[in-house]
Amino acid sequence: MNKKENPGVSRRGAAMLLLFSLAVSVLLGFAMPVHAADGGRPKEYNLLTYMVQNAERVISRIEIAEKVWNTHFDTGTNFIDVYINYLRKKIDKDFETKLIHTKPGIGFILTDEKP
Repeated sequence: MNKKENPGVSRRGAAMLLLFSLAVSVLLGFAMPVHAADGGRPKEYNLLTYMVQNAERVISRIEIAEKVWNTHFDTGTNFIDVYINYLRKKIDKDFETKLIHTKPGIGFILTDEKP
């Protein structure tokens, strides 16, 4: 397929992001058993997984709310920004190359390239 047919991440990029996601999950303790009462895995893990699955594509706050939190309305809060910040502190803080980028007025993108 050419890029127009499949606008997603390259195979190499997807593989690298998946490996990175798994490594981060283990390092952050996301791989440990979780309580079923809260619906499964921690939200940070779900957010990271969704961002990896949609790497190199801008994801809106509304899309994140719908797909990660199953919220289909504007809550009027900044909870998504808070969780993005949690991930940034764990993933980007000590590294020169940042992976999580904000597209003002649009959303967020997970990429190793400067947007």
